[in-house]
Amino acid sequence: MAKISRETILEATIKGLNKAQKKHLKWTNDEEGVSNGAEYVLTTYIAETIGDSEDIGSVYVEEHIKDLYEAVGKKAPKEIEDYSRKGGRADIAIYLKNKNPLAIIEVKNSVKNQEKVMLDITRIKQLLKDEVIEYGIIAFISEFQKPSITQQDVEKMTLDLIKNCRYGIDELQYKYMTDMFHPTEASNDSMWAWSSVAILFSKK
Repeated sequence: MAKISRETILEATIKGLNKAQKKHLKWTNDEEGVSNGAEYVLTTYIAETIGDSEDIGSVYVEEHIKDLYEAVGKKAPKEIEDYSRKGGRADIAIYLKNKNPLAIIEVKNSVKNQEKVMLDITRIKQLLKDEVIEYGIIAFISEFQKPSITQQDVEKMTLDLIKNCRYGIDELQYKYMTDMFHPTEASNDSMWAWSSVAILFSKK
């Protein structure tokens, strides 16, 4: 069976982000977007969407970084702990059917600038350097309240944020980034405008 494509994982990530946002708006009667809520809501819906695919082995939430290293027969370096949060865990880890790690996804909420994601990018780069994963993804929703801001404003600010993330990494890694940017069609019945974003980092 063919390995699941990066594009499929990116699309599933975007789908999970959108589902989480719509669910959260429904739960809160449109009073609060998911970016102002628990990050775990985003993580759960992304993991669920990816886990529905038959072309992957397994999906873990809050996976220990050391377990990813052990899966490829390596010991996690001390410096990886300095890049880690929550006791050295990845928000989502994806494994192939042969038990080898494929990717990790770091999920963020309330992303308004590149500083919010730079620690996660640094950790993904370390995992790529050590050849533990094939690629890593940063996933988040860029969200603002209407009517002070329009959907078009959100799209522009999101693209600027992605551009800033590119400038925040070294030249080599810049060459191996894939953006998936999904400007959601905002409902006139909602006070929220948002865009879902997944940024993929790889070595090749």
